[in-house]
Amino acid sequence: MNNKIDNGKPIYKIVLIGDSSVGKSSILHQFCDNQFMEKRSPTTGIDFRFSEATLETNVAKLQIWDTAGQERYRSIAGFYYRNSHGVMIIYDITQKSSFQSIPQWIDTVSKDAPPDISKMIVGNKIDLEEYRQIESLEGNELADYMNADFEEVSAKTGENIKNIFHRMALDISKRLSTKKEEEEIEETNLVSIEKKVVKKKCC
Repeated sequence: MNNKIDNGKPIYKIVLIGDSSVGKSSILHQFCDNQFMEKRSPTTGIDFRFSEATLETNVAKLQIWDTAGQERYRSIAGFYYRNSHGVMIIYDITQKSSFQSIPQWIDTVSKDAPPDISKMIVGNKIDLEEYRQIESLEGNELADYMNADFEEVSAKTGENIKNIFHRMALDISKRLSTKKEEEEIEETNLVSIEKKVVKKKCC
């Protein structure tokens, strides 16, 4: 899981996945433009936008990919997991079937994405509380089981939308930092071993 740099800003690639009509495009539009469109056509294939997130010590550039939820596009989405830093699995809290399909989406991510990818399960449409079919506790428990973060949002009102992207950007930053430290330790250990081998041969 590597990241590029743009004008001193690390670039983090985040992919939004989930069933059709759960609100992936609306979440992306709300985060990037602070707007909600009541009627949107279903995404066909792949779309992406750029935005930014403020981290603890710097600003990260987010490359956010919006994928189509229809079955015929799922094989295409798998291609975009491979170089991703984070993935958000979106479901509709008023649509039980979209929640039940999360394990299947996680399976597709596990096949193609880096093993250290940041994952978050996101329940959308909390503005429709009276129609809720999935309780927050259920979403939280599934996220724990899937080793993912969890949050509920409203693409319509904007509630928690900025929060989920900032949380994921921070998590990605920490994962990359930890991986870099591990690689440096491994490299130091390797150099130490090589020196001992050379010294042993010379004596």
